[in-house]
Amino acid sequence: MTAKIMRQPAPKRSASISTPASTGPRTVARPSTGPNIPNARPKYRAGVHLSASRLTVDLAREDMREMRANDELGWEKDTVEDLPGLGDVAFLRFRPPTPGTSITAQVTFRRSNLVVSLAYTRSDDDRQAARAGAIDAARDTVARLRP
Repeated sequence: MTAKIMRQPAPKRSASISTPASTGPRTVARPSTGPNIPNARPKYRAGVHLSASRLTVDLAREDMREMRANDELGWEKDTVEDLPGLGDVAFLRFRPPTPGTSITAQVTFRRSNLVVSLAYTRSDDDRQAARAGAIDAARDTVARLRP
């Protein structure tokens, strides 16, 4: 048995649709996220920067004392907070916000001879969220260090 294959003839005129098909009225006029939508949650970006130094134990202790005493420029002096449970010594501080810039919370901790500084930056000005993000990232870092 053989099948006969034929080409279909081309139509003599083309079909067009002037209006797209519709299944009913629009239910949403615009999306519910974004900066211009009332009651919409604003979008933000977050970043983490980690710096670690391996020193002698005595130098690590001295380094932590100096950082804790606010000898470094660019950090708020009145928001330093001790964080027990993150290494031998740990503290959190904020970079002073300026209008139009992001908020940065930094956790610095020492574990024996290792000093780790972890800065968590958000593109909005939510200090509590920046604090929580920095502490979470520091806890994750501590958990990944070998005993």
